[in-house]
Amino acid sequence: MAPGRGTLVEWRPEYAIGIEEMDKHHQALFVIINELWYAVIDRNPVVTVGSLLDKLERYAHMHFGAEEALMLDMDYPNFRAHEKAHRRFIRQILKERQKHATGAPVDLEILRFLEQWWTSHIQVLDRDYAEFHARKHRPRAWLGRLFAGN
Repeated sequence: MAPGRGTLVEWRPEYAIGIEEMDKHHQALFVIINELWYAVIDRNPVVTVGSLLDKLERYAHMHFGAEEALMLDMDYPNFRAHEKAHRRFIRQILKERQKHATGAPVDLEILRFLEQWWTSHIQVLDRDYAEFHARKHRPRAWLGRLFAGN
């Protein structure tokens, strides 16, 4: 990163949802988004920007798969809505990749979308399933376990 250049998205402690694997994924996604940001503002070759869009899509697929498996495993009641949000994100990235493949430059609109989508998604939808996960895995009091018969 060149001196004086800021990041587009910066990981903050309040973005942590308390599930270590997912927090690490989110941090890695922020790194990829910033790499794309630097490539665009530095006017890097089309190949570089295209490979970063590919990298973002692949990593998002991997992350969404892990997240959805976790949600299914814990019987998360809002799974379908969360899954739809993931699919919409992937469609948006595919649309941008197709546009970029025709020679169109990546514009600031997609970068703004990435910044806003991820920060909002983490703080609202991901936090919801993380709180559900925490409630489901909260240790019950000793008497509660005794009378529950489990």
